Amino acid sequence: IYSVQLSGVGATPAYLKFYNKASAPTCNSDAVLKTLIIPAASTAANGAGSNITFVTGIAFTTGIAYCVTGGITDTDNTAVAASTFAINIDYK
Repeated sequence: IYSVQLSGVGATPAYLKFYNKASAPTCNSDAVLKTLIIPAASTAANGAGSNITFVTGIAFTTGIAYCVTGGITDTDNTAVAASTFAINIDYK
């Protein structure tokens, strides 16, 4: 992964968690490789976001899998509201 664009309209932050897996992750028990925060929006009309670049990239030897959760801990699997976040992942 070389860059990620994160945005949302939610009043609380969410967390994008990456896993080195070829299948869908189990969000509350698989080993998290990296966690990124999706900032909370001051208002839904304004939204919030961040753009993150990894200059040398992050290698995934098995596959790129991810979860978006409401809690920061690796074992959290709190569901987030539908249609609240937009995520773009740039990989090579």
